[in-house]
Amino acid sequence: MSNELQVAPAVEMQTLVSTDTGENSALLDSAKFGQIQRAANLMSNSTLVPDHFRNNIPNCFIAIEMASRLGVDPFMFMQKCYVIGKKPGLEAQLIIAIANARGPFRSCINYRVSDDRQSCTAYATLRETGEEVSSTVDMKMVRKFGWDSKKDSMWTKMPEQMLKYRSAVFLIRTIAPEVIMGLYSREELQEIDQPHQSGLQALIEGPAMDVATEPEEPEEAATQEIVGTSCYSMHEQALRDAPNQESVLIAFDVAAHDPDIDDGQKKTLMALSEKLYESMN
Repeated sequence: MSNELQVAPAVEMQTLVSTDTGENSALLDSAKFGQIQRAANLMSNSTLVPDHFRNNIPNCFIAIEMASRLGVDPFMFMQKCYVIGKKPGLEAQLIIAIANARGPFRSCINYRVSDDRQSCTAYATLRETGEEVSSTVDMKMVRKFGWDSKKDSMWTKMPEQMLKYRSAVFLIRTIAPEVIMGLYSREELQEIDQPHQSGLQALIEGPAMDVATEPEEPEEAATQEIVGTSCYSMHEQALRDAPNQESVLIAFDVAAHDPDIDDGQKKTLMALSEKLYESMN
């Protein structure tokens, strides 16, 4: 028997690489994940990206992945994306551009502005059926829901352009929400999530900080209850005044994001909207 030391053959080390070609491949494919992470690290160190992406690799990673899903350039996406109330919101310009390029429309979205400049209808033709679809927003709706009452509101500075943006975004969300993955526009998030903070402050400072408050006095609680009841009545009337199914959906979408009405009232409004929607078939 030999007393020589037996040396085992060297084993070549292999790197385990997970591959995936599904819609979640950015997270499940290790090669793609690593590449996006490197790109996110690079962009987070750039002085050309907005503050909410600078020195924030996770935010940059998410932005790159979302841009990939939407089919747009990541740098352009970051320039047009804002974080409001911990939710990403896109500029209406980008939402419309994505829908024009990748939506179900035969051509770009067009607009009909009323002679008095108080309303705008965004319309387009569906590629497959040739049907014209449209969505209308007017200044009566703007005032009813207080969109123009916010500090620094663009509704008071450029109302006609805002009517075009809002009617187009409503059209896209109603007809092809998958094109923008259900994302809201920056202006919508400001109106929904920042009722007491200006749009400029929301972009610079982020969501308002929670401040400890004393227990509500009975009079304050009663006042809030009155406000909630009043808002509920306003939304109920808006639903009943809706002339078509599209308007019903828009009216309920606004009500669902109103912080001044409670969950029970929202459920009641949902039932009403479903009833009205079905009656218009």
